[in-house]
Amino acid sequence: MSASLTLRYEFSQDDDFGWLGVKVQTERFGGSGGFWVQWQDVAEWSTQLLVYPIPGEIIHWSHLEAFF
Repeated sequence: MSASLTLRYEFSQDDDFGWLGVKVQTERFGGSGGFWVQWQDVAEWSTQLLVYPIPGEIIHWSHLEAFF
């Protein structure tokens, strides 16, 4: 089994925030969750997904809601 990471962004028409849903699946772990984040931060962060592991500082976003 291979590992997977699924990201889904639902933009809000009311403001600059939207819901970023996250789903992770590996052989030994699976979970999903999400949090509210500004679209500009998602756009900036998404460019770093081209390189693994993600270089530089760890991004700290608040208001995480995780459902495992």
